[in-house]
Amino acid sequence: MNGRRWVALGLVCIALVVVGLWVARAWLAAEIARAYFRQHGVASDIRVGSLGFSGVSGSFALGRAGAPDVSARRIEVRFDPLRWIPYIVEVRLVDPVVRARIGDDGHVTLGSLQPWLDSLSKSGGKSSYVSDDLAVSLTGLRALLATPAGALEVDGDLKLARNLPVSASLRARPGHLSWKGHVADVKAASLSYDAESGHLDVHIAADLSDARTRGLVADLAADRLDWRAEDGALLVAARRLNFKAKADGLDPGILLEHPSLDLALADLRLRMGSVPMLVADVAATMKTGLSLAAPDTGDAALTRAIARNLNNVTATFKGHVRGDKGHWHLAAVAPVTVQGAAGAKFVASGLVLDGPPDALTARFDAALSGGGLPRLSAGSDSLSWKMGALSGTLRLAARFDYAMLRGAAVSGQGMVSWRDGTYRFALAHCVNAHLDRFRPSKVMAQAISASLCPQPGKPLLSGGEDGWALAALVRDAKADLPLAGVHLDQGVARLDFHGGPSPNALQGSVAVSAARIRDGASPARFNPVTGSGTLRLGKGVWRGTLAVAGKDHAPLAGVGITHVMATGKGSAHIAATNLAFDPDHLQPVDLSPLLAAFRQTRGAARFDGDVTWDTNGIDSYGVLAIDGLDFLTPLGTAHDVKTRLVFTSLLPPRTAPGQDLAISRIDWTLPFTGVDLKFGFGPKAITVDSLKAGFAEGRASLGHFTVKTADPTRIQGAADLDAVTLSSLIAATNMGNRVKLEGKVSGHIPFTTGPEGIRIANGHLSSDGPGRLSIDRSLWTQGGAAGVNAVQDFAYQALENLAFDQMSAQLNSVPGGRLQVVFHIKGRSDPPKPQIAEVSLGDILNGSALRQSIPLPSGTPIDLTLDTSLNFDELLKSYAEAWSKALGPAREGPAQGAP
Repeated sequence: MNGRRWVALGLVCIALVVVGLWVARAWLAAEIARAYFRQHGVASDIRVGSLGFSGVSGSFALGRAGAPDVSARRIEVRFDPLRWIPYIVEVRLVDPVVRARIGDDGHVTLGSLQPWLDSLSKSGGKSSYVSDDLAVSLTGLRALLATPAGALEVDGDLKLARNLPVSASLRARPGHLSWKGHVADVKAASLSYDAESGHLDVHIAADLSDARTRGLVADLAADRLDWRAEDGALLVAARRLNFKAKADGLDPGILLEHPSLDLALADLRLRMGSVPMLVADVAATMKTGLSLAAPDTGDAALTRAIARNLNNVTATFKGHVRGDKGHWHLAAVAPVTVQGAAGAKFVASGLVLDGPPDALTARFDAALSGGGLPRLSAGSDSLSWKMGALSGTLRLAARFDYAMLRGAAVSGQGMVSWRDGTYRFALAHCVNAHLDRFRPSKVMAQAISASLCPQPGKPLLSGGEDGWALAALVRDAKADLPLAGVHLDQGVARLDFHGGPSPNALQGSVAVSAARIRDGASPARFNPVTGSGTLRLGKGVWRGTLAVAGKDHAPLAGVGITHVMATGKGSAHIAATNLAFDPDHLQPVDLSPLLAAFRQTRGAARFDGDVTWDTNGIDSYGVLAIDGLDFLTPLGTAHDVKTRLVFTSLLPPRTAPGQDLAISRIDWTLPFTGVDLKFGFGPKAITVDSLKAGFAEGRASLGHFTVKTADPTRIQGAADLDAVTLSSLIAATNMGNRVKLEGKVSGHIPFTTGPEGIRIANGHLSSDGPGRLSIDRSLWTQGGAAGVNAVQDFAYQALENLAFDQMSAQLNSVPGGRLQVVFHIKGRSDPPKPQIAEVSLGDILNGSALRQSIPLPSGTPIDLTLDTSLNFDELLKSYAEAWSKALGPAREGPAQGAP
């Protein structure tokens, strides 16, 4: 009996102990947990509210009191109900608080908990009491993060499965972050994610002070987002991922006003790990305004066009990108465009990038046009980026207006390279360049063209951080200079230029080895000349000297040139200090066809002139000095020609009025002496004020007349003769052996010239006193006096020995190119020996007296009107033929006794 009682009592005690342990299980569990953390050096405050086979609940705080590293107002741990030992499958934290630190390397540590966590990772971090599919939820999370940029608080809810997010709704509180000079004022930040639908939303609003970004708002949205870990890599896929960002202003060196970006990735596949991979269809649109002072291009219109287009810029891209195992391929499926606010448009079509990042190749065709900008195009089929260097073929073409250049066009192909900031572009062959007009204000040059060719061993363009250089050969340069009325061609030159960051650093030279200048006027004013020399540019000023040569490369002049690029002002000084003329070498006709009459010239001349220009046009002036020049004229050799011509314009030639030219003597049959010419000429006419000369022991002069260059054959003027000796005048003709005329005459002879020749109207000559006239009758009878009656014979005798007191003549041109001369003579018969008329009575009676010669008595009064004519055109033709013969290849002396 007593035995059963003790057994019963023992069972009751055991039952009471078991009941006590069951009742105290939560307390015991908490004590065990606290002992565990004390063993690992972690201060803890753990309270277990309930403990059962299905799980445990309570609250905890790990870390120092008052600011634990991890704490939760409530923790709920769920066990697998099908297992006899606790096997955790879910952990729920309510109002957890996490205090963590993020290092410079991005590593996260949890203060005093970190040694314990590190020990867990060393032991493999896996427990037989925790499921691999552990689900963790944090409701009302408050993460207090200490980052290198400053304190940051993130609040919200988070669910994890297998250590990957299942859902999240997180918000960052506004804060100020600063790290390594990067400053961000976070105004708002949030993240929401749902693994079941695969939808992700991220929102950030902040000001980035270091990037000078104001009012940045960025949103990232993804649909059908899926990620998973596989073989140590993170695999991400999304049907569509869209990133949108905008800001009030962004200044990464250029102030962007209200920039925005819309980037869409479709069918995204991304692998992040040791072997990255990316596949996606890409569509992007960027809009921004550029608030900056447009660069001073030197062309006001171009500068304004750039500024207008930069007010708002829109760029679009649509294509496909694939990158796998270090090989990348990007192909645009539509033209890449950049649109300016004023209509400028950049289009790149056929863009393809292919290859590994350190060996990419590119293909593209690009063009810029519209909006007042130049028309530019570029393209390549084999542009490559390899080992940090860019190289390949490049096609370039441009058509533009710039400053004084209008209608400039150039195109070509070559090799381009870039490495470490150093670039080169080498032409493959010569390229054509054209310029419609060079117009500072007026059109100074037009129809300009040339071939640009590579210099041996040099690129066309090269440069780097320290500056750039240009080297080229110019061939077959051509241009029309309308203000000067001349044409330049056959230009060959060598270009060498280099520059730096400063505009004044531009320096270089143009070495002209050949260039020809031809007259563009008709008839030509001068014969072609050639030039060579070097022009150098330094500190914005061109300086140089050109040597001008004429026929057979005979030196003519030196031209010193200065031009200031900033103002457009310049000048050219022309110095021909010694123009040496010689019949076997240089002649005036070699300089100008207008000087063809000046043949067999000997002597020297000097010329000094200046041409100045600015944006308003060209001015020019000069002085031609001649002292002692001899040349052949249609009348004979002119000796000791002297003049000093003052040109008020060289382009086109124009002199001041009243220029003087003096000739000592002209060797005609009757020499002209003391010739004095006063004249002036311009582009449309030559004006002769007066021409005076000593002639036939008297004076001859021409009054005012004008020769129009458009029709130089038409001249209207008058010749005046003063006390000209008749005997000399008649002796100079082919009638000198049949006509003798003694005495002096004066007169006024109006004339005109034209295609029909020289014509005289109402010319008048009169003797200055008594004289003698003797005309051989053979001039009238052409072969003898046979059959002449006494009356006719009296007339012949009167003209053979006529002493006149008065003589006058009227001169008029008549049809047929003849000159009618009507003489009126008053005088007497004055034969060498006195004679009387003797007639026999028988001859009178038989009627034969008048059929025979009867001597005209001496002193017989004569009042004679003689109407005759000369073949004037034939006479002038004979002079011209004599002149032509005198200028034959043998270059003989002047013809004497011209008919």
